Amino acid sequence: MAGTRVWCITGAGRGMGADIAQAALAAGNPVVATGRNPAQWPTRSSGQCSRGWAGRSRLSSRVDFLVYSRDAADAAALRADQKLLEEHWSYMDGFAALMIARGPTLDTDRETATGSLHVLGLPSVDSARKFVALEPNNRAGVYAEHFAWRFENLLGRSMWEFSGQPAEPLFLIIGRSDLARPVPVETLPSELLERLILYGALSTLDTGEPAGVALAVQVAGREAVDALMKDERAGLGVFSDVEVHNWEFGGRR
Repeated sequence: MAGTRVWCITGAGRGMGADIAQAALAAGNPVVATGRNPAQWPTRSSGQCSRGWAGRSRLSSRVDFLVYSRDAADAAALRADQKLLEEHWSYMDGFAALMIARGPTLDTDRETATGSLHVLGLPSVDSARKFVALEPNNRAGVYAEHFAWRFENLLGRSMWEFSGQPAEPLFLIIGRSDLARPVPVETLPSELLERLILYGALSTLDTGEPAGVALAVQVAGREAVDALMKDERAGLGVFSDVEVHNWEFGGRR
């Protein structure tokens, strides 16, 4: 099993332990987990021992979610807290295999954080809500509000599979609409497609109704973003409420 990540999870019989175990299995990872009540453990496909189970499975119930958390006005001191930063990273380490994209949005100086983006696969809507509620930054008061949607990953890949120009800035664009859907990937202009890091349709958590589009893109600057917004081939003009954020890749540094 060289090169394969094996997840070791305690308390997998309920709560976040069960959610993480299910999500890791859904991503195709081997899992070794322990829990007090075997009857509560997720379905296992192979292997069992006296203290837990080991298995590999692909679950059809996995759903991708996009969460954008906007910082509170007084979050700067909390953002500078290195202990809290390590707690945040340690928490996110538990979801590393499930991440599609992550990273902070930034002020005009591209240094001051204004929010956080996380796109990942989880077993259920309840799991997504728990992911937000238990995140250390959220518990400490870093965020003023959260926006969460189901996410249809139209690129079918993660941000780590993107190869772009190191010197060019990144932007996150979120467009809201309860009527419009994103332009299909196959009809996007090739010059835009090669610059897309993230691209997908948003829908509401509970009912799955259309809610908009989200994309992360690498372009020369804000003027290029404005030109993209006006390009009919990109289809962003149909979204009445559009916000643009400076953005960067997230993760341990």
